[in-house]
Amino acid sequence: MQDALELIQEKLFAVWQRKLFALLLVWPICIGGWIYVSNMPDVYDARARIYVDTETVLKPLLEGLTVEADVDTQVRLMFKNILSRSNLEKVARLSDMDLLANDEDEFDELIAQLQRDIKTIKLDKKQNLYTLIYRNQDPRMAKSVVESTINVFMEDILGETRIESQQAQQFLDKQLAEYERRLVEEDRKLADFKRQNSGLLPGESGGYYNRLEAEKRDLQDATLALRQKESQLANAKQTLHDYEAQMRAGSGAGQAFSSKYDQRIESLQQRLDDLSLRYTEQHPDIIETTRLLEQLERQRNEELQNSAMVPSAQSSGDMGYYQQLQLLVTTLESEAVSMRIQVSTYDARVKDLEQLVYKVPEVEANLLALRRGYEITRQKYEELLSRKETAALGQRAGEQADALKFRVIDQAKVSPKPVGPKRALLYTMVLAAGFIIAIGVPIVLGELNPRVYSASSIVELTGIPLLGQVSDLEPSAQSLSGRLQVASVGLSAVILLFIYGAIMFTQIASQSPVASRLKQMAEGVL
Repeated sequence: MQDALELIQEKLFAVWQRKLFALLLVWPICIGGWIYVSNMPDVYDARARIYVDTETVLKPLLEGLTVEADVDTQVRLMFKNILSRSNLEKVARLSDMDLLANDEDEFDELIAQLQRDIKTIKLDKKQNLYTLIYRNQDPRMAKSVVESTINVFMEDILGETRIESQQAQQFLDKQLAEYERRLVEEDRKLADFKRQNSGLLPGESGGYYNRLEAEKRDLQDATLALRQKESQLANAKQTLHDYEAQMRAGSGAGQAFSSKYDQRIESLQQRLDDLSLRYTEQHPDIIETTRLLEQLERQRNEELQNSAMVPSAQSSGDMGYYQQLQLLVTTLESEAVSMRIQVSTYDARVKDLEQLVYKVPEVEANLLALRRGYEITRQKYEELLSRKETAALGQRAGEQADALKFRVIDQAKVSPKPVGPKRALLYTMVLAAGFIIAIGVPIVLGELNPRVYSASSIVELTGIPLLGQVSDLEPSAQSLSGRLQVASVGLSAVILLFIYGAIMFTQIASQSPVASRLKQMAEGVL
């Protein structure tokens, strides 16, 4: 605490040593500052109040049927739109402020100044009351700017809502046409894909796998029926062969019947047995050998019928039975050939379907993607169509009752007294700045050119212990001179404060109602 007091005392000594310099600083600063503040031009405030009505008679009736805009956001955007360059240029021309600009640069600066100075303030959050404020040195100009701003604002409001509705309708129409085109294109692609992959799509004729299983079952059934038919044919041939042998044996001639086809039939039969050991019944070689063997047997039977070695004494009943056996063999052979063709057809179908087993998942995936794209496009199209109807209904409702109604509650008015500058505050700030500078500059100079003002300072500077100190007894003349210096400094400060008080009194008195009436009376007399 003692160190702090000594430090303050040293700073005051530094100021006192340069008191004349401090006086030379404080007086010019204060007097010059007060003169500058007093000569600052007055600024007048022009303002108007606007009420925004967001409630309409149709609003509760159309709730949920039309697009409900965020009215507060719309109002804020509209007020911000006032400060756009195009609107401010209109305001400048309507208020004749553009006449103050001599060239394009000055006009740009004028527009920028308008953008900074025009303010909109919402007075009450519950009630949509807004105040439009503009300040200018000329009260008539301030009022004209506010009136022009309101006029431009109202003109924009009248057409903006309808223009936005028309733009929304045009946008929706354009999007609808685009999605309709895409919907037709997706439908065409889906139809082409189904046509190209007919038979592989899920849900068609039971699906691919169901068709494959059905074809395999048909192949198995046809193969089983063919085997049964071939077994019947073999039995019929054996019966016919045995009956022929019986007929030859029953003739009593002991003659053996031989034909030119017997050796070839035996050779083909042996070859067929060899092929059967290596291949299946559907092998082409087996099929061809069987066909040749059957053909030779038919020719041999015909030769047998025409041969004279057939006993003529046979009864007509035996000959009829023999012919029935031949007819049965021929019928079974024909049915067997037909069944072989059917088995071959089923087998080809199964093989064709089995070759497509790896293609089916790809086809199903592509079909799913096409259907998904088609469904998304269709949903978007229906959504846009619904929005178009909603927007059209909202536009028709807006034509009957506007969602926003603006009314000017208070026309543009100018304050009878200037609202600026705040001279009383500025006078006080000038006085404070003068004293701060007058005290601060000597302290800074003292730091740059330090002096010793106390015994503790000597100890701090030299590091030598202090043994004692001797007081200086000033002569009476020096004491009187010191008192005069104190008195002159005090008087100078008192005079400066007196001038400040007089200026403040004059400023406050000029703002009183009495002074305003006296000023009006003087202006009326003049």
